[in-house]
Amino acid sequence: MASKVRWYPVVTDSSFANAPIGDTVARESKELIGRSMQVSLMELTNDMKKQHINVKFRIQGVKDKIAVAQPVAMFILPSAIKRQVRRRRTRLDDSFICMTADKHLVRLKPIVMTRANTNNSINQAMRKTQRYLLAKIIEKITYETLIKDAVSGKLPSYMKKQLESIYPLRSWGLRYVGLHAKAEGEEAPVIHSDDYSAEDVVKKLFATKRERKRRTKNTDDDAQESTTAVGTSQADELDAQSEEASEGDDEADDADDDEDTASE
Repeated sequence: MASKVRWYPVVTDSSFANAPIGDTVARESKELIGRSMQVSLMELTNDMKKQHINVKFRIQGVKDKIAVAQPVAMFILPSAIKRQVRRRRTRLDDSFICMTADKHLVRLKPIVMTRANTNNSINQAMRKTQRYLLAKIIEKITYETLIKDAVSGKLPSYMKKQLESIYPLRSWGLRYVGLHAKAEGEEAPVIHSDDYSAEDVVKKLFATKRERKRRTKNTDDDAQESTTAVGTSQADELDAQSEEASEGDDEADDADDDEDTASE
């Protein structure tokens, strides 16, 4: 006789404090292993500002007839990203793999929105710097800590502050962060902080700073020259008007003298 189907409650692991995320049905608990569920981050944190972020969970085990799920990916909805894109701004996307301290391969897809259009040298500096910084951070923390820092905003806030030393940003976020499922025989190109020389990153950073200062100075000089030119042209125009008025007064005086002479 076939066993009856029953409902199993599903909760998260400690990364989200064992919060309930739903229920699922199965005949036996072993059938639950590997099942996926997707929920909004707003439901897990009770924060309306995070309704544009979804979290994907996968059931890893069953304890006391309760399924426990691990977050395997967190991503921003495409519609939310589309709303951030504006004219006269640069959008920088990247995708790479890092390894956490507990040996999890993690796929990261950061997205950067600048406050104005940027050139290639600044874009390359930001990509290189963010890869170096993220690899350096992730090598020292566990996957669970990475998810917590991404959810709390600690990681995005830190990265935005660091990259703003290169160019002013409107936002920095992780478009996607999740476990990388390596295919059989695949050699994933993992990014390590050792792949980037800290000295080289700093040199590139200061080079872009110098370029920004130079461009700002040139802009200020051009604005000053333009203001001076406008001021000079206005002064010349006023002088010309003054001379015309003076000539008109002289002609009027001569006409008055002629009238006086004629009356005599």
